Amino acid sequence: MKNTILYVFCLTSIVFLSSCGKVVDLEYQNNYDRLVVEALLVKDESTHKIKVSHEINYFETPEFKPAEDVIITISDESGNIGTFYYIDSGYFGLDNYNINYNTNYTLSLKDGDKIVEASCKTSSEIILDTVLTTYYALDNENSTTALKPIFIDPANEKNYYLTGFSEIGFTQNNYYSKYSMFTDELMDGQTNNNAIPVYYQSGDTIEFRLRSVDYYRYQFIKTFEESYNDGGFFNASPSNPISNFKDQALGYFSVEVEERMTVLIP
Repeated sequence: MKNTILYVFCLTSIVFLSSCGKVVDLEYQNNYDRLVVEALLVKDESTHKIKVSHEINYFETPEFKPAEDVIITISDESGNIGTFYYIDSGYFGLDNYNINYNTNYTLSLKDGDKIVEASCKTSSEIILDTVLTTYYALDNENSTTALKPIFIDPANEKNYYLTGFSEIGFTQNNYYSKYSMFTDELMDGQTNNNAIPVYYQSGDTIEFRLRSVDYYRYQFIKTFEESYNDGGFFNASPSNPISNFKDQALGYFSVEVEERMTVLIP
């Protein structure tokens, strides 16, 4: 008798829920036509290049849509203005524009009637004294070779560091495929003690690079990595990396200070 009652209850529930079902047609609207900007300028470089393209519909076949008719300018707090010229395939160039320490810069992109802007401030000078060979602890039992850049962090300012390296003979394109990031949160005004895991052998020659980058550039890379690597049922859906363009454009604008040193591994 109990089984009969349970069966009738389940059957009634299924019929009830089925009768309440309604097909909802969700129409996706893509109202965005944002620019995708990769703008990275480094102090003491004679030529600066940035890359600009157009955002595409999520449901379209992925393709690169270069922005060719965008007017791009950069200006500092003293009113020094540089105008980029179009090269090819979405790349724009700027020659002989000086980047200074502790200076605010604004990048402006005019796309038709739309103007997109982002701001960035360079840090103080970073003097790389030397680069030591050492070891980096992976866990309680294992370690790997590492490099430790010795420099004094500028006091009383927030600094964000991006380090990279390449073996001599490799192209520059390989540089940022090997990098590490850290901040001066625990070492403001002190000598750096962070070791960077780098695999090397005796006799290798390595070009080590240290960059002081903008907060938004640091967060852009960090959130991009988190969105790419994280997953799982209880993880939040991926979102666009943090950017100083806010919601006006995708990508980043960063003006950076760099130090380089060639390291000969004994």
